[in-house]
Amino acid sequence: MLSHVSCHSRVFGIMDSMVERVSQKVISARRPRAGAPKLFCFPFAGGSARSLIPLGDRLPAWLDTHYIELPGRGARSDEDLVTDMDQMVKELADDLAPMCSGPFAFYGHSMGAILAYRTAILLRERCKLNPQLLIVSGARAPHLPRTKDALHTLPDAQLVSRLERMGGTEAGVLRDDELREIALRIVRADFKMLDEASLLAVNPLSCPILAFGCDRDAFVDQEGVEGWRFHTNTKFRCCFFHGGHFFIWDSVNEIAKSIGIEIGYVCRGKGGVSW
Repeated sequence: MLSHVSCHSRVFGIMDSMVERVSQKVISARRPRAGAPKLFCFPFAGGSARSLIPLGDRLPAWLDTHYIELPGRGARSDEDLVTDMDQMVKELADDLAPMCSGPFAFYGHSMGAILAYRTAILLRERCKLNPQLLIVSGARAPHLPRTKDALHTLPDAQLVSRLERMGGTEAGVLRDDELREIALRIVRADFKMLDEASLLAVNPLSCPILAFGCDRDAFVDQEGVEGWRFHTNTKFRCCFFHGGHFFIWDSVNEIAKSIGIEIGYVCRGKGGVSW
């Protein structure tokens, strides 16, 4: 969803002066030393590359943080939206493979978690590239069925109501006719991709998984978050916070601190995660 930092400027692809564009498909907000561990952030449904920058701004300065720009929004607003999961993941793997030399980790919230996991699987299969850590939040494990509702087929009024329940979308976006039309077009495409994606058989990664959930998410239950444990053949940790589906903004400092600590352990030669 278009978050509180994803309003007018992000809908139309206006880039903030503090954000460095590595390409149309990946942007970065800082230039750490050469060889620094990389974190690739995958946006939630309706989001853009800029959606997770408020979280990234709180991460350690030594971390080379990159934000994925999906087609049809932000800096790529002139491109067609993608509604096929396999196509999207293939494009992501193609784009990221050349950037995944050295230690790297993936993070995604909600839809971004699914994209991050599927991209990690494909990079392993095609390029023998493996992240040192997968971090997911606000998402059911990929072998579990999603909601029974086909969200992308909901009438506008019902879809707006669902977005309001989820939170994470500025009220001003949904009240403005032009912005609402743009937002719903992007969200529908993302929901269609999720609704029609096939469930994945359990195919564990070789890296640890850190999963974040919350106590008031009407769309992702505790079982769904804990199910990520089956998608790694090594260590797994699950942390729960107070809040709804976009709890990451209520607990952004704690989540950023946890991400920084764990990436520091696995990517800077400290012998694995802290748990």
